[in-house]
Amino acid sequence: MNIGGWGNRRHGIEMGGIVGNEVPGSIETGRWYDIKIEVSRDRIKCYLDNKLIHNVPYPAVKSLYASASIVSKTKEVILKVVNVSTEPQTTAINITGKSGASGATAIVLTSEKSDDENSLDNPTKVSPKTTKLQVKGNSLQFEFPPNSLTILRIP
Repeated sequence: MNIGGWGNRRHGIEMGGIVGNEVPGSIETGRWYDIKIEVSRDRIKCYLDNKLIHNVPYPAVKSLYASASIVSKTKEVILKVVNVSTEPQTTAINITGKSGASGATAIVLTSEKSDDENSLDNPTKVSPKTTKLQVKGNSLQFEFPPNSLTILRIP
């Protein structure tokens, strides 16, 4: 809940980098406010001094983010996928205009816990692992691990 944002002209809800449901409003410096935020499975309600200022559906949070490119010399497709979920996400991938590829490479960077990090004692705790995949025609199915970055290279 952003109160008195945008030059102290509006209140809004910011979640996962998305700003929405802005309403006119401002706050006074040096004044105390009662703020209440109720979050349920399907709604977000925000109150300022017991006045309801937001009553909106809880937005669905995307768990997979992807970008794709092609290497013009070799025609290799590069697909980068980030799974921000704490659960694995199995996804079917169809590559239009590409067929007959027999194999692909997956380079996966993940770790058991989302707050794992490398150290001098364990410098490869979080490190990429490379595996080979079978591609049938122009499609494949892949399970993206939780909290992961995956690079798929498809010839």
